[in-house]
Parts: sequence; structure tokens; C-alpha cells
Amino acid sequence: MTQQDVTNGPNKFDLMASLFDGKIVWFTVEGMGKVKITVHGVNIDDASRERWLIEGYVFANGNQFYCHYDSRRRKGWLEDSEITSHDVKLSSE
Repeated sequence: MTQQDVTNGPNKFDLMASLFDGKIVWFTVEGMGKVKITVHGVNIDDASRERWLIEGYVFANGNQFYCHYDSRRRKGWLEDSEITSHDVKLSSE
């Protein structure tokens, strides 16, 4: 299993807007840069209502990702994702 750290991302409101309204949001992935994503599933990770299990797609190529994300700290990690530096380049165009 590969893991990539998320060093910045959307606040809770934008995260939910991505889920319900299809808003595009950005995750900053350590060592790569900003990646444009859309969210298609969110589950609560704990009782804090600030930690989430997110499923979504990389906007540039449609690759699916899974993320553990803390919307208060705006940090987390991607699991088993297929996000590459090429996706970061496509997201910035």
C-alpha cells in the first residue's frame, strides 16, 4: 500500500460542496504540488466531525483515490492512490 501526505486541502464547507455540488477542490500532495480533485464519497472517521474518509477522482485523468483527511488541520494522507507528478502538471494547466 502506498501513502502520500496531504499538506493542505479544502475546508469542511468546500469539501461538502465538492460532494454535493461537484465543486472542484485542491489537495496539496507533499513532494508533488497541487492536485485538482472531485469528491464522490465522505464518511466520518471519528466523533470529532473533523476527520473524514474521502473517496474521489483526480480531475485531470479520472483516477480514483482514497484519503484520510482532517478538515480542521487541512492535512491527511492518500492511500492506494494513483496520483502522479503528471497529474499535478495537468491540474495546473
